[in-house]
Amino acid sequence: MSARGKWQGMLSIVRFNWPFYVAAIAVSIASFAGVFLLAGMALKVACGAAFASAAWFLFGSLGVSHLIYDRSELYRWSWLERVLRGANVRQAILCHCGFDEASSGLRTLLGDVQWQLLDHFDAERMTEPSIRRARAMFPPTPGTLPSRYDAWPVAAESTDVVLGLLAIHELRSEAERRAWFAEAR
Repeated sequence: MSARGKWQGMLSIVRFNWPFYVAAIAVSIASFAGVFLLAGMALKVACGAAFASAAWFLFGSLGVSHLIYDRSELYRWSWLERVLRGANVRQAILCHCGFDEASSGLRTLLGDVQWQLLDHFDAERMTEPSIRRARAMFPPTPGTLPSRYDAWPVAAESTDVVLGLLAIHELRSEAERRAWFAEAR
């Protein structure tokens, strides 16, 4: 299996959301300087609070991202091996919403499985700049089919397992998520 870098997940979060991190660094620097350069206790307290908030965002969000994407079992797949133990998986569907960083590892892990990759990215619904940046940096894997979240271009009951790993959180409404799960079923 291709090894992921120790910080790959966290660095991807930074690349896709860089304007937030640039702003937080700028606020951190300006507010830290303000604590020492500005006169008046109220201004110093305000700068201290701004610095603490920006630092919390930087270290909190990056720390959690590192724990989830780099330190957990998410991309080591041991959890999936346990779930699929004893299953005869011949055909599988992997869904994503514009950024596929799982298919190569899954292909290695599961070997002789016939994969169908579905990309549920919808430019009209998924307007977040981060997913657009991710998609621009990492275009869909060759053979990936564009697919509505609620109308997949696959035959009914044509697969042994469906994985939506990090796709479902991009579907913002409960109705969209219900439709995705109904289609997966």
